[in-house]
Amino acid sequence: MKAIRFLDTADKLKDSTPEADARTSISRSYYAIIHLVKEKLGQEAIEINRKQTHLLYNIFHNCNNKDVRAIGSQMSTLHDARLKADYKLSEKVKKAHAGMNYRLACKAKEAITSLFEGDDKKDIVEQARKFLRTEPN
Repeated sequence: MKAIRFLDTADKLKDSTPEADARTSISRSYYAIIHLVKEKLGQEAIEINRKQTHLLYNIFHNCNNKDVRAIGSQMSTLHDARLKADYKLSEKVKKAHAGMNYRLACKAKEAITSLFEGDDKKDIVEQARKFLRTEPN
């Protein structure tokens, strides 16, 4: 399965009435982007372990290009929302939150796909190797 399909699930659940659906939509939006980044880095022979997964936004934060850094901010925002949705059950999560996170994930998906197809891929891969302390094959 392509994990980016989690965005389809997020889309279906973002407008549902139960709060649990909004929370699940937020979580699926986040994981769609995380798995997309893992897939793109995997194509560059960079493997991500479980502990590193939730820190991937740091790779983008440390790049020289402001568009790449913006993705780091988007991923960080999605991560924070996912933590609230999954663990802060006493805090209310509304459909509007799910919709905003879904749209942010869609925007991040397009930007990540575009950047990995362009010249910025080299900078991202270099930062990933530094952050993850891996050597090229």
